[in-house]
Amino acid sequence: MKNLVQCFTRTVVTAFLDSLDEKCPFELIAAVMIQRLYEEQWGAPTLIGFYMTTKYADLLAGRGAPDWGLIMEALRYGRDEHNEIDFVLVSEEADSKAEFQLKRFGLGKQNRSTENLIAYLNGMERTTRRCHQSRFYEYTP
Repeated sequence: MKNLVQCFTRTVVTAFLDSLDEKCPFELIAAVMIQRLYEEQWGAPTLIGFYMTTKYADLLAGRGAPDWGLIMEALRYGRDEHNEIDFVLVSEEADSKAEFQLKRFGLGKQNRSTENLIAYLNGMERTTRRCHQSRFYEYTP
């Protein structure tokens, strides 16, 4: 099975977020915040991974070290928005990985009570998948 997860350092993801003129993607902001918590918990460097479209997975894997422009393009256009997993955290040193699927509750006129939140969570389908680590990219300014 072809691996479509590409991993990036927090420095790369925050540089991408800083480069955006439009609203920052919620999933990327959450990934950076949660990455900091897991890196502290695991006590080891932790990468942020995203499932990518086949096109960008191939472009990133097809080069020795992709240039900065391709990395930024891949983060902007290459993240698989239709994948049920929003981001992955991976630490080779700690031999750990975790996949995250974010849910938003209470948007619009939804009732925001604790009981409604519990019903919402209990109604979600539970899935588990294996994450295979791929290449990662670092940026040193």
